[in-house]
Amino acid sequence: MKKIFIFLLFVYLIYIFIFNKQIVYSLSLVSDIYFNRYLVSLFPFILFTNLLLKTNVIIDLHKFFYLHKKLYIFDVVIIFLVILIGIPGNINLLNYLFDSNIINKKEKENYINYFGGISFPFIYLVLLSQSHKKYLIILLLLLVELTMYLFSYQKQEREREYKYNIIKIDVIKQTGYSLLVILFSLLAFSSLTALISNQDPFFVFIKGLIEFSYNCLLLSKSNTIVSTLLLTFIISFSSLSLVVQIKSIDPSFKIFSYLKKRAFCALFVTLLTFLFL
Repeated sequence: MKKIFIFLLFVYLIYIFIFNKQIVYSLSLVSDIYFNRYLVSLFPFILFTNLLLKTNVIIDLHKFFYLHKKLYIFDVVIIFLVILIGIPGNINLLNYLFDSNIINKKEKENYINYFGGISFPFIYLVLLSQSHKKYLIILLLLLVELTMYLFSYQKQEREREYKYNIIKIDVIKQTGYSLLVILFSLLAFSSLTALISNQDPFFVFIKGLIEFSYNCLLLSKSNTIVSTLLLTFIISFSSLSLVVQIKSIDPSFKIFSYLKKRAFCALFVTLLTFLFL
C-alpha cells in the first residue's frame, strides 16, 4: 500500500511540474475561496464544537436526556451540530461520541452517511448565495436526509447501559487540523481538474464531483434549469475531496457505504428539485 501511495505521489508531482502554469492559475482561484469564504463560514462552528467537546457538555446533555428518557431530543441536537459543522469538523464530533460510548458504530455510520455532507453555512452563504432556488434545494435536501435517517433508526440500540468515557480534547490542535485538511484537499483535488477549462455545465459538474467548491459557484451563477439540477446533485452527494477528508481523520470510515447512501440521496433530491422547478 505504501509503495502504491509513493508511486501515485511521484506521478502527481510530475503532473504538477508539467502543467505548472494551468495549475497555479486554478489554485489561485480556490485559495481565494478558502481564505475569504471557507474560513469565515466554517472556523467559528468548528471552534465552537471543539470547545463543547473540551468541556464535556455533550456528555452532560446525554446524561440529562437519558435520565429523562428523551434521547430523541439529544438526537436532534447532534443532527443539528453535524449538519451545521459539516465535513471534516463533524467527524471529530462523531468520533468523540463513539469514543465516549454515547453512540455505537452503527449510529456513527448513520450520522455520517445521512448528514455528513457539506456544512450548512457554506451551502447557504457561499454555494447557493447566487441561486434563485436555494431555499427549495436546502429544504428538499434536509427532508430527504432526515427521511433516510429515520428509516435507518433503530430504537432498540438505545436501550442499553452507558459507561461514559471522558476524552481529552486539544481545541487548538483539532480546529487547526480540520482547517488544514480542508485546505490541502481543496488544493490537491482542484489541481487535478485544472486542465479542464471547458465551462460547459456538464464539464463543471464532473469537476465538481472531484472538488465541489469552485465548481458549485460556477453552476450557481448560471441559474439555468440544467445547472441548478447539476448543482443540487453535487451539494447533496458531496465530492471525492470530502471523502478523502473523512478518511484522513477517521481511518475506519466505510467509503462505499457512504457513497451509496449519498448517491441515493442526491438522486432523490435532484429529482424532487426538478419536479418543483
